[in-house]
Amino acid sequence: MDNNIYYKIEEFDSNNDDNNEDGNSSDNHNNDDNIKNLIYNEEKIIDDYKYNELPIKNINLICDYYNIKRGKLSKKQKIIEIIFFENNMNNIDIVENRKLLWEYVKIIKTDKFLKNYILLDI
Repeated sequence: MDNNIYYKIEEFDSNNDDNNEDGNSSDNHNNDDNIKNLIYNEEKIIDDYKYNELPIKNINLICDYYNIKRGKLSKKQKIIEIIFFENNMNNIDIVENRKLLWEYVKIIKTDKFLKNYILLDI
């Protein structure tokens, strides 16, 4: 696992006249999408090769584990959602647990006897 940490700080204009009653911008969703796209597109921030190589069913499993709504998202959009989720420090425990469990499944799949009882193909 690569332990290097990369970051990029960009300033967004928060002085938007389209603020709604609670003070939040009406286009917060668009800002989130812009941030997700910045994260996805910035090679120095995230090296997402491991997700691009995975089949869509594995991407869907990860989304399900993180309770990410898949809807009609494309594979690229799902990868962006996963990367966004995994890079949120509030989610570190669930991310580390998922990675650990995925490794356990891979190990069990190598056992002659137990591999017959594992339905997951990770």
